[in-house]
Amino acid sequence: MGKDFMGKRLILFVTLIINLLSLTACYSPMSIEQCFSCCFRIVCSNESRYDSIGTAFCISADTLITNAHIISYSDDGQKSLYPEIRIIPYGSDSEFFLRVEFVDFEKDYAVLKPIDSNLTFEHFLKIGSSSTLKIGDQLSTIGNLNDFGLCYNVGFLSSYKKIIQNDLSYNEYYQTNIEISKGNSGGPVLNKNNEVVGIMTLKLRDSNYEYIDGASFFIPIEVIYAH
Repeated sequence: MGKDFMGKRLILFVTLIINLLSLTACYSPMSIEQCFSCCFRIVCSNESRYDSIGTAFCISADTLITNAHIISYSDDGQKSLYPEIRIIPYGSDSEFFLRVEFVDFEKDYAVLKPIDSNLTFEHFLKIGSSSTLKIGDQLSTIGNLNDFGLCYNVGFLSSYKKIIQNDLSYNEYYQTNIEISKGNSGGPVLNKNNEVVGIMTLKLRDSNYEYIDGASFFIPIEVIYAH
């Protein structure tokens, strides 16, 4: 009886190990090259204003994410959406036009869809979880640096749950030392498995209104699923 019980436990343990190894073998993180194919330069235009530039990324075949402050502007305290929103894939001159499916000005993110309902994207990023991040974890981002095109930057998680006032609202951000510049906003923040854990959003300024290097902040990815 005892040997039979121990034998069943051994079989169960071996089966569990085999299943875990199988799951590990089946999971293949996206390469950086694959991640680039899921990201886009985004340019928003209005004849009476300067263009707004940034980054957008795919989370499904027809859904992209970016920051709300990229696709909108303020006039006398009123928020307006840019009438023309277009994206340019990495390594291409092709342009695709998008519409705003949903926007949250307070949380500073927007959900975009192609104007052409028949347009779908072959590649999209895998979603991770910001709740599993620890201080010192490696992070990376892909962004449209100064509208020179997409580039890749690496850093570490510096801190989390920082409450910062941004555009008259207070939000919770994660802090990283990844160097970013204008155009990086809206780009994906990736964990070590190249899964999206956040949306790169802002860089702090000092009392002289100069940007502080090595202090960048992103919105945790879970924010967009909270509505």
